Amino acid sequence: MNKAMQQLASLTAVRDFELLEMGLLKSLEEMLKLRSIKLLTLSEQNGSYEIRGYERDAEGVSRACHVTGLLSPLPQGISPSVWGAIEQAKATRRRVALIGEENFGTVYPLLANDMILGYVLIAEGSQPNSLEYQLVEGVLRVFHNYYALLEESQRDKLTGLLNRKTFDDKIGRVLDMMAVELSSSFHGSDRRKRQEFGPPSWLAVMDIDHFKRVNDSFGHIYGDEVLILVSQIMKRSFRADDLLFRFGGEEFVAIISAHDRAGAKAAFERFRSAVEHHPFPQVGRVTMSIGVAGLERIGNPTLLLGNADKALYHAKRNGRNRLVFYEELVADGTVQETSVSPGSVDLF
Repeated sequence: MNKAMQQLASLTAVRDFELLEMGLLKSLEEMLKLRSIKLLTLSEQNGSYEIRGYERDAEGVSRACHVTGLLSPLPQGISPSVWGAIEQAKATRRRVALIGEENFGTVYPLLANDMILGYVLIAEGSQPNSLEYQLVEGVLRVFHNYYALLEESQRDKLTGLLNRKTFDDKIGRVLDMMAVELSSSFHGSDRRKRQEFGPPSWLAVMDIDHFKRVNDSFGHIYGDEVLILVSQIMKRSFRADDLLFRFGGEEFVAIISAHDRAGAKAAFERFRSAVEHHPFPQVGRVTMSIGVAGLERIGNPTLLLGNADKALYHAKRNGRNRLVFYEELVADGTVQETSVSPGSVDLF
């Protein structure tokens, strides 16, 4: 129990949400010696799921497990009865118990900031008592409270978008995942097809045009209102799993997934147009200039930002209120393609 409590206390040193979730599962497993404990997360936008957690083998050795896939119709290893319990937990936001002949299970909704992050699925060899239920729910409340604090520390106070200091970790994780996918999943014709259609993720640097004039003409209160409204339009224009940042001042950054350049162009153009046609109180018309770079070409965050900045600079120099892709500037010879020299230093 002491070891488990120490592990639970160590959660407060974690600054990464995924590590925090896995630490939560490991702490509960150690405390209760569970047969298995898993976290199921669902993406309603693309109909996919992810299951991460721990399960014990026949010798009682705990092993990590990780499964991803599409809901067709149920996640792998999830029976109809468990799925029914998940649906009930979603509706009630309370734990749901499952009692079988040999296994006893419980589904707990994992809550944070009034949202359901996922579902903790616990399997035990005997029916849990009220003390065990209270222990699990107490640990989940600790998670809920710390998650809220961590979330607040990573958000821009004015807009609610991710802040500048979280960018390094977020883009590093995206690039790491892309590297794993490219090395293990794309070979031969599949790799050529990937290159033909472009990278799966895109980084955009987005700047409000003539924002200084807004502050000078109308004051900082209206300037802040413009920033808030632009951030709200960003949230509506992009998907829930896209990464949206306020870098400071009138500069924003987005990392989105798109199958090809046309898809990325449609997403960013939708946002640009939404800002242009939004009626901003007192200020009137506001526009955005956007520079975009694909993430697959270079795995260096500093150079990626530099490439997107080059595209943004071109958009500013050529009339503003426009969307420019770095790859298109390279293709027509406007800029020279950035290359990473051996031994170059990654500053992030």
